[in-house]
Amino acid sequence: MSEKRLSKSFRFKKNQDAYESFLEENKDKPAFHDWEEKLIKEYDYWLLIANGFPADRVAEKHDLLIPKRVFGEFDEINDDEYKELLVIKKELNDTYDACWEQYGKARSRPMHYHLHFVIYKSHNWEWEKDEN
Repeated sequence: MSEKRLSKSFRFKKNQDAYESFLEENKDKPAFHDWEEKLIKEYDYWLLIANGFPADRVAEKHDLLIPKRVFGEFDEINDDEYKELLVIKKELNDTYDACWEQYGKARSRPMHYHLHFVIYKSHNWEWEKDEN
């Protein structure tokens, strides 16, 4: 499989640059080490947190669902985590427009499985502008 990536980020440049700086500054820390300050809701096996670097080009709201137990791939999920995930996705269905799951090389946090929950902006996405 080729190493294709999107030529444009879902983040405006300022936010993308801040995210890349954050990753570099925190490269020796576990993924989502700062989850407590971003917590929206805690479940038995999962945490819903605000995304500190949302896809602000396309989304008006962008949160993350992360498992409490660290694992890298969906097939590593256990039965209890999976059952609760189904309940959570059903619960969040009325709040968000989409649930994104990044695969392989598209992940910036490959060793910590997570899902993105977004509410899309209602206007046209502006790929050519780089405001904010």
